[in-house]
Amino acid sequence: MTFQIPPTAQQVAQQIAQQVAPLIAVATFLLGQLFAIVLEWLRGRATAAREREARAQARKEAAEDRRAEFQRQTLLDLQEALQALGRTSGEAWAARMHNYGETGTWGSPFGNELLLRQQEAFTRVHVLQTRVLDERLRDLVEQVKVGHQTLELAQSKSAAGEALNAFSISADEANRRAGDLIRALY
Repeated sequence: MTFQIPPTAQQVAQQIAQQVAPLIAVATFLLGQLFAIVLEWLRGRATAAREREARAQARKEAAEDRRAEFQRQTLLDLQEALQALGRTSGEAWAARMHNYGETGTWGSPFGNELLLRQQEAFTRVHVLQTRVLDERLRDLVEQVKVGHQTLELAQSKSAAGEALNAFSISADEANRRAGDLIRALY
């Protein structure tokens, strides 16, 4: 019978270390891979978030550019419409003055063509007024429209003269404000 000597604590520790060493290496490798995957996933999320934010910013800037361009064009169109309304109102004034000189009465002697052009110009001014973002300009255009209506409804030469003066001043102020806004947008 052979007698076996029990292993010492140091020998037991060495045997365990030899058996566990490959497991530790595998576990370390797996943890490293898992950490790399998690790190890559986090980087990917951060990159995706930055790209999403950049696309949103680009869309916002494009929308702001379109809005500014739309506003510029609206203001340019409004200035032209105000000029058209002023021209047709001036033609109507001249026709009324001519009629007043001939008949001594104030009235509307002009034909349907001028009336139609006046109505079209007034409607165009009204439509463009609703598109303007600037409240001050909208108020000035409203004064122009009221001045135009007052001029058209005037019952006497003196009332029409006062209305024409107020209309002209309002139209000039609205035109200047539109010009200021156009320059600010460029």
